[in-house]
Amino acid sequence: MHEAALGAVTDNPWHGRCHNPHRPGFTAGGSSGGSGAAVAAGQVRVALGTDTLGSIRIPASFCGVYGLKPTNGLVPDAGLVALARAWDCTGPLARSIADLGAAMRALAPLAPADPPRVIGLLSAAEQVEMQRPVAEAWRLAASLLEGLGCDVRRFAFAPDLGQVRLDGFIAAAHELSAAGIAPQRMSEGLRRTLDWALAQPAADVAAGGERLAAAAAAVHAVLGAADALLLPTTPQAAFALDGRHPTSAAHFTAIANIAGCPALSLPAGWTADGLPVAVQLVGRPGSEAGLLSLAGRLDHVLGGYRPPRSN
Repeated sequence: MHEAALGAVTDNPWHGRCHNPHRPGFTAGGSSGGSGAAVAAGQVRVALGTDTLGSIRIPASFCGVYGLKPTNGLVPDAGLVALARAWDCTGPLARSIADLGAAMRALAPLAPADPPRVIGLLSAAEQVEMQRPVAEAWRLAASLLEGLGCDVRRFAFAPDLGQVRLDGFIAAAHELSAAGIAPQRMSEGLRRTLDWALAQPAADVAAGGERLAAAAAAVHAVLGAADALLLPTTPQAAFALDGRHPTSAAHFTAIANIAGCPALSLPAGWTADGLPVAVQLVGRPGSEAGLLSLAGRLDHVLGGYRPPRSN
């Protein structure tokens, strides 16, 4: 896992790198990168991850598997080391929707729910720079949902998704710092991250909290008119461990945590050089069963999981 679960790379300075099964030398995502890699490589059928701002769905996207972040508070968190207690969720990653659903039902009772019919596309997502295969997969998934009888609509969404991710990251870093972890148990990189977050002016941190509350309200407002949202899972495919690491991996995932909503990531295509990309369905709290049902129908036409090629 990524150190302290506060990152999307899983290049752990204490325990080593986790490589993407589809491309050695590339990230498996994070913070639950090991779970995504183990599932994608066929080592296990199901693995657990934790998701505070996207840490189940980002590895699912980068590794080409399925990941479900449940409704906040649905799965008991006893034994979970907190990062941001209000947003932390435990959920499964798997190579099929069937296995994902079976694992989720073992973790918590699922309330019956009809498959979402009205699907929302957020205007703010169009403002996020994304790789062409990601944008194409998003458009394809929207078209396929229309073919399955869904009513796909575009909704105005004022919050800046990148700012939501940044505000959430700063809030999580503050909470982790307050946990009192001994500095000698942190890498230099983690200490620098926490020092940067703690150096932010108090007024800016307070304003960030207000923006997060407004973003959560905006999500629920859209979900008052739509049954679920369709978003890319990550703006990019997996990137090289050596070199520049983009900071936008959680731009599309963080709002589900902030709003307390379930979100399911499923494979949705491939880059020209063979790396997976994904889309996610975000539903109203308690709608896991409906998301699983719709994801199963969409998965049949998207093509689903593909085993890694021999490397």
